[in-house]
Amino acid sequence: MWFFKLLFLLVDIVGNIYALSTHQSFIISMDYVPFIVLFNAVMLLFIFFVDYSIHKWERYRLSEEIGDGILELYHHEH
Repeated sequence: MWFFKLLFLLVDIVGNIYALSTHQSFIISMDYVPFIVLFNAVMLLFIFFVDYSIHKWERYRLSEEIGDGILELYHHEH
């Protein structure tokens, strides 16, 4: 899952380099300084959302595995 974090950080770095080197935004028409701030804020929120989703998925998968193990134990004892 660290791959996704690195990928999104790479996209963030490339977006910042592009905005700083060309002095323009590439999605919306606005000055490049507010664009950099907005772009970084959106990327941080996106990284947080993906990280949170991965964490919740891993906890759900772990609880399913633990639940299956408890059910197997219960069925073997009865």
